[in-house]
Amino acid sequence: MSELFDPDLTEPSLEWRDGAPLSTEFDDVYFSNSGGPEETRHVFLTGNGLPQRWSGRTHFVIGETGFGTGLNFIETWRAWRSDPESCTRLHFLSVEKHPISRELLSRALRAHPERELVDDLIAKYPVRCPGFHRVEFESGRVVLTLLFGDVLTMLSRIGNGAGRTVDAWFLDGFTPSRNPEMWSIDVFREIARLSRTGASFATFTSAGFVRRGLEQVGFDVRKCKGFRHKREMAHGEFKTVSGCDESSKPWHRWPAAPTATQALVVGGGLAGTATARALSLRGFDVTLLERHDDIATQASGSPAGIYHADLMRECTPRERLFTGAVGFTARRLQSYFDGTLDVAGAPCGAVHPVTSAKRAQHHRDVTERRAVFPEFVEWLSPDEASDVAGLAIEQPALFYPQAGWVCPADVCRANIESGHEVRVRTGTHVAGLERVGDRWVATNDEGDVVGEAPIVVIATAGDALHLPIVNWLPLRQLRGQITRVEATAASDRLRSVVYYEGYATPSHDGFHTLGATFDHDSVDVTVRDEDHVANLDRLCEGFPALHSSLATRSARRVGRAALRAVCPDHLPMIGPVPDEARFRRQYDGLRFGRSIDEQSPAPVLPGLYVSVGHGSRGIVSSQFGAEIIASQIAGDPMPTERGIVDALTPGRFLVRSLARGGGDGHAEADEDDG
Repeated sequence: MSELFDPDLTEPSLEWRDGAPLSTEFDDVYFSNSGGPEETRHVFLTGNGLPQRWSGRTHFVIGETGFGTGLNFIETWRAWRSDPESCTRLHFLSVEKHPISRELLSRALRAHPERELVDDLIAKYPVRCPGFHRVEFESGRVVLTLLFGDVLTMLSRIGNGAGRTVDAWFLDGFTPSRNPEMWSIDVFREIARLSRTGASFATFTSAGFVRRGLEQVGFDVRKCKGFRHKREMAHGEFKTVSGCDESSKPWHRWPAAPTATQALVVGGGLAGTATARALSLRGFDVTLLERHDDIATQASGSPAGIYHADLMRECTPRERLFTGAVGFTARRLQSYFDGTLDVAGAPCGAVHPVTSAKRAQHHRDVTERRAVFPEFVEWLSPDEASDVAGLAIEQPALFYPQAGWVCPADVCRANIESGHEVRVRTGTHVAGLERVGDRWVATNDEGDVVGEAPIVVIATAGDALHLPIVNWLPLRQLRGQITRVEATAASDRLRSVVYYEGYATPSHDGFHTLGATFDHDSVDVTVRDEDHVANLDRLCEGFPALHSSLATRSARRVGRAALRAVCPDHLPMIGPVPDEARFRRQYDGLRFGRSIDEQSPAPVLPGLYVSVGHGSRGIVSSQFGAEIIASQIAGDPMPTERGIVDALTPGRFLVRSLARGGGDGHAEADEDDG
């Protein structure tokens, strides 16, 4: 996963004419100032036969080129809401190279009559950084996936195991003569690649080269009456389907998931409960099996953990994965904090002080590269950092406004409660899985059947190694211990998360949480005094103001130790489980540099998925990983780019093993970056 990506995002240059925004770069309006909502309804909704075409569907996917002010999304959402026969789930996928700010979004839509929808969009509008950003509305029944970047680049990075997903296209770039890159034949080819048979399109333009380009890639194109004074517009349907949604490597081409609506999720921690929620909201009948007497009893049972992004000098795929995941998780947690669910935590931001000369240069590089959009990360002086944190910070620092802390155990319970009728069976140990016909049968230690379904997701962290069917996965378990120290009047001034070589949270229930140790050589979860000392020593070095404000010698302190499951390349394993023996045979040529089967999909165990190896970033990656797996199973658009999805698949370790000459036996892995 070494590919870099030039952010190439710029703040749009706008003027306002009669209350409507105009792009000075393209000398064109974002929408008609004499009837923007009416124009959207005429051109894009009626032009695509909506809402009639989505009636009775379980899900419907709309793709858009040019998100702009979000007016088309708001009008589509409004039509979905008002249609008594609307699809169960609406997915809106939109690309934008010049994302406007939340403030300008609010100004552009302030006259729109649907204030509830507009306010919800503004509140959840993602920070402007490159990549994919998934936003949920209507308890997950309306989904917006924003792709911030160049239209051709971003469309080319859409992909998933189910292939073509888009049912209708809104082609809404600025006027083709002023913005030809958005209307190129290469863009049309990507649109065709992502379209289902019969997918429709509509656009305000009837320019000849646009019509000819769409016809060239397989669309039937017709002209019809345009909006108001505009004489003609174009619309049509996609008729030609050839080839497949090919990834660069054949082992990343997965067959579609079984057509089924019943699923078992094994594991009641962050990954398992999030996956159960995501599948249930897509209409699956979900049963969660947990071997302990309650959910969230292992590493996910921690009283507090932090969520934040770590930015690199370059916008790497790893960064884009966690940027998208942090944004998605932060929005999910905000809905928990704002709702009726009892979830402890706060979106208080995170301060990351400079701790060395090397770190200072890194921090400067990070902020300078992203200076155009400071809402994601800011460079703070020591005084500014101290004001944000509430306690003295002696060095400059980065500040991540999207970050915060949360109780993972509360998140697990909220995931279940906010899902759709997830059945939870605790005290149920799964010791074996066997495919019988078209279903997986789960058995306990005595061989008794404890559950069965066509689809199973294993989300049991390191316990996955005890299941024979996936015991080849290269997971390791690392012991970690947190320390909770009793707060004082002075320490209670801490208002944000601060992280250094460890981390510290604001007080909760009278305690600060300090974390966390890493121990490669022990699986003993007994709380140790020496680990408390190690956590306090790191606090003293990295955040001395908090350390000095605590009565560390006399203060009451408690701890909790647990095992984290990690992968050798520090990325989780999320996705379909390969059939190890068949996979090795099909790609055996990798060992000798010979040709391999480039056409067949990778051999998988049908309907079997894993979400494991989340390590210390589990609060973030488990929630996002659930969205990846549920999208793979349900045939939804992916929440992140295809290269990142490929980099998370369990089969990556088999490929590396074969490429290094490995034969039969467990998968090998090195310490690279995926």
